[in-house]
Amino acid sequence: KIFPELPGLSVDSILNTALRKTNLNDWGSASFKEGLGMLLKSCKREARMTFISRLNLQQSCVNTIRDRLLLEDTIKRIPAITDVKIRKPIFVLGLPRSGTTYLQNLLARDEQLRPLYYWEQQSLGPPPAPDNQFNNPQLRQARKDIARLRWVAKEFFTAHEIQSDRAEEDNGLMGREFVNILHFMFRDIPSYLDWLLNKDMTEMYRYHKRQLQYLGYHFQERRWILKAPAHLAFLNALLKVYPDAQILQTHRDPLELVPSMCSLAVISRQIFSDEVDPLQTAQQWLELMSQIMKRSLDLVPELNRGNLFHISYPALVADPMQTITEIYKWLDLDLSDSARTRISSWAVSSQNYKSSNPHIYSLEQFQLQESEIRGKFEQYYESYRDYIYN
Repeated sequence: KIFPELPGLSVDSILNTALRKTNLNDWGSASFKEGLGMLLKSCKREARMTFISRLNLQQSCVNTIRDRLLLEDTIKRIPAITDVKIRKPIFVLGLPRSGTTYLQNLLARDEQLRPLYYWEQQSLGPPPAPDNQFNNPQLRQARKDIARLRWVAKEFFTAHEIQSDRAEEDNGLMGREFVNILHFMFRDIPSYLDWLLNKDMTEMYRYHKRQLQYLGYHFQERRWILKAPAHLAFLNALLKVYPDAQILQTHRDPLELVPSMCSLAVISRQIFSDEVDPLQTAQQWLELMSQIMKRSLDLVPELNRGNLFHISYPALVADPMQTITEIYKWLDLDLSDSARTRISSWAVSSQNYKSSNPHIYSLEQFQLQESEIRGKFEQYYESYRDYIYN
């Protein structure tokens, strides 16, 4: 009986495969190697991977190095990319499942803003331009990847809808430095998470900015609208690299967002492992989200109040346009009639989709106690009660 050879999961095999595939040899700073090594070691020791999971990990790591090689090669040919200014980027932050995706997609309807699209964070090609942004090989490959994921795990899309040409969080940009919290969502790798949460993220944000310069080269007049809940844990490093960033922070009751995130994490991990413990996964994510919030609360006193605007999830869902109007006033942006129409239309279609495709979850399915969650988030409830309950 012939068994398939296990995919190579060493730093050297990943790097050599990427070098061989691209015939390039410059990936920029080597700071990513620490994260790559930690990810591979943690996955091999802790993730209880299937063969398909190992193959996916190998391919995703090789593709990440390939993207770095392609980016540096393009910058050598177009050095003006590094002169691109990232002016007052807007970051939508908040705990997972607190409405950050919804808010980012509402704002992405405005053509004066520049969202990061799913395909862009998934795979790099030549710097996107207005004439090819929605017609290129990377976008077509992203469609195929999403269709494959939908076939493998249809329930994933009930919890988190993704589309190749829709705005998406920038974990993919963070992932090219191998500091992507989504690795922990898809795999049980606690040692990698511990390393990630204790790492100085300054270098990661510098490379994050380099990618924005690359992706925004042909859109320099538009302001970036970005989002990833993980940024909430690293606000000090984010503002070191983006001192003029404007942060929109969403707030939702942890009694609702915690079981929702636990459900998404269990669905995600079941794609890549046959040994997923839902109760253990729930406890891990409860601890992680409470830890992220505590870290952000510790940092808030140090922030320039002009950098931060708080948003109530209940208010956002109840009256999206009222919240958007308040946000635009704070951002000092004009809200055109055409943008208002597109935003309103998308809000209606999104709410209709959710009504017909409900994500069902509960505290009970993960044996989570209300008192336990309230205890973990006591400081959060005290600090943001008005936004949590509107």
